[in-house]
Amino acid sequence: NIDTHNADREKHLKSGDFFSVKEFPEIKFKSTAVKKLDDNNFEVTGDLTMHGTTKSITFKLTRLGEATDPMHNVRRGLEANFTVKRSDFGMNFKGLGDEVSLMVELEGIKQ
Repeated sequence: NIDTHNADREKHLKSGDFFSVKEFPEIKFKSTAVKKLDDNNFEVTGDLTMHGTTKSITFKLTRLGEATDPMHNVRRGLEANFTVKRSDFGMNFKGLGDEVSLMVELEGIKQ
């Protein structure tokens, strides 16, 4: 899903100039290695597939906190901030910077 609060911009981002969502409807990430840096930080390496191209990336994943919800599930929040180059994934629309910042927030339930 793309949500920029601007319908025209979202339509353009979904077009062939950028994500080509009809041809490539999913962005996927599969981790291949996780290295613990300390109690709250991890180095994650994996394969990012976007726009039909797969590239290996590495980024830092930070544990934000942990809490027990009303159903007695232990939940943990995690966050990652990193950049990728659009051109590495075949997105070459002119007039924009090549590096794109990605912010990922995750919440998991301990099992």
